[in-house]
Amino acid sequence: MNNTIVTGRIGKDAEIKTFDGGRAVINFSLAWSEKYKDRQGEQQERTVWYDCAVWRKEGATGVAAYLKKGAQVLVQGEVSGRGWQNDAGEIKVSLQINVRDLEILQYVKDDGQQSSGYQQRQQRSAPAYQPPQYSAPAAAANAGANQDFFKSDESDDLLF
Repeated sequence: MNNTIVTGRIGKDAEIKTFDGGRAVINFSLAWSEKYKDRQGEQQERTVWYDCAVWRKEGATGVAAYLKKGAQVLVQGEVSGRGWQNDAGEIKVSLQINVRDLEILQYVKDDGQQSSGYQQRQQRSAPAYQPPQYSAPAAAANAGANQDFFKSDESDDLLF
């Protein structure tokens, strides 16, 4: 099974290509970064870039409107790679994700300000979870069901 989940920031505004039959593909680049300390103890940062493709039959323009440079997204899909050697003899690798699921965690407004999609979803979400309430007779009837299992027998040897 080929499945990857990546959270990162979009490197440039998404581009849409439309095909016959109404299908469209939304292409964007996604950067994932991590900070680490090298062997000398110095702080380093490594960034991995992915080329992402989201195939849509409808609503591609609406989705692409939120995929602006700097927006933070979570993508899930199939990853593939392509390697080649450039003119200077260096080996280069390109990673692509064919996106199945996309979640916008933080989008960029037209005025350049960032807004959290997660916070807005939380405000619209269902009421907080309420644990089930049990009646006293049912709880009392089940209280002794597992007592034998937890009985301690002083003569039992411990295996560890």
